[in-house]
Amino acid sequence: MPYRAMLWTILTVALALIAVGMWIRAVEPQLQIAVNATQIAPATFPTTHPADANVRTVIRITMMCSFILICLLLVIGGFATFREWLRLQTTRPPKKPKKTQYVDIWKIAGERMKEKKPTDDPEGPLQ
Repeated sequence: MPYRAMLWTILTVALALIAVGMWIRAVEPQLQIAVNATQIAPATFPTTHPADANVRTVIRITMMCSFILICLLLVIGGFATFREWLRLQTTRPPKKPKKTQYVDIWKIAGERMKEKKPTDDPEGPLQ
């Protein structure tokens, strides 16, 4: 089945997109809390929270890695699909073998015997 690789690639990319989408929905509230904590004016919130900045950095790095992973899956999937498509398009059906021409060797031998003329040599070939 030539489409097997294409189907597995599409299924893998779809599952990766679903997983990343679910992860972003789960992380979005934490990201929003981290953004809000860093946006508060210093007069109303005098202490700094380096933990929130660290969480925000970790979330950004993780989201960037997820984005790169999805892009790689899409690019590799595209190349795999294109490769299978080319293989399918360039594969030609095998040529039908030519039918064997059988030769009647007895007929050919008879024709050769008719073509042979007796020689005028009185002694003949064996004498």
